[in-house]
Amino acid sequence: MSLVNHLKEAKQKLFPRKEFVICKGCVLPAKRLRFNGPKFRDNSFYVHTAGLEAKRLIEKLGCNKGSHVLEIGCGQGRLATGLLKLIGPLSYAGFDVHLPSVRWCREYIEKREPSYHFEHLDIASERYNKDGKMIDHDFKFNIKDRSIDIIYIWGVFTNLDGEVMKVYLTDLKRMLSPGGRIFFTAFVEENVPDISINPKGYLFEEYTSPLQVVRYEKNYIFSLITQAGLVIDDFVYGKEFDGQSEFYLSQEMLAVESVCSI
Repeated sequence: MSLVNHLKEAKQKLFPRKEFVICKGCVLPAKRLRFNGPKFRDNSFYVHTAGLEAKRLIEKLGCNKGSHVLEIGCGQGRLATGLLKLIGPLSYAGFDVHLPSVRWCREYIEKREPSYHFEHLDIASERYNKDGKMIDHDFKFNIKDRSIDIIYIWGVFTNLDGEVMKVYLTDLKRMLSPGGRIFFTAFVEENVPDISINPKGYLFEEYTSPLQVVRYEKNYIFSLITQAGLVIDDFVYGKEFDGQSEFYLSQEMLAVESVCSI
């Protein structure tokens, strides 16, 4: 090992880089650990958007202290940070394929508030978990049937292989409690191919990583949702970060009624 490397190693031992920062009473991941681009490296912006996402759950999805919340693609816990600030203890489960993010959340969120639980989803992701296991159409999340009131999926289908997205959609209905709600974002346009991965000239002049943008044709993604036995309660085009569209879903009424009659 060179002298320079020895000095770097010694410096890291003497002055280890902090894994977190404090802003407005919230514990946040260190700036270098954050996803979603430069804006989210601003501490105040991060805390502000965490609060906005928590408000979305409260105001549009009916979240309260008694709700059971599942987040697929929890990252470094931005939503959990907002929920902790606005609601406090809550039955929350966060899944992510990126193990370092899950470890951070366990250390800095779950240890502080054990009602928030984080779990590594060890499935293959060309972008975040290349060595993970390939999934098939029988895949199910480690969640009991009809046990979740709110399922939240922000910025996941935007970077997820289309076939895996279909598998995820299929399992959402199984986990959803009667009257439960789903929120997710996706890149959606009309009159484009059904699924486009890093489409040329769309959003970015150049793509720097695999699955940076996965875009869906509007009628096609609507049909996938219907096939999964879910209903679109609201669709908001292009208003989310980077031009993502918002989907608010529930179960088909017949499915809800049949469950309630058991």
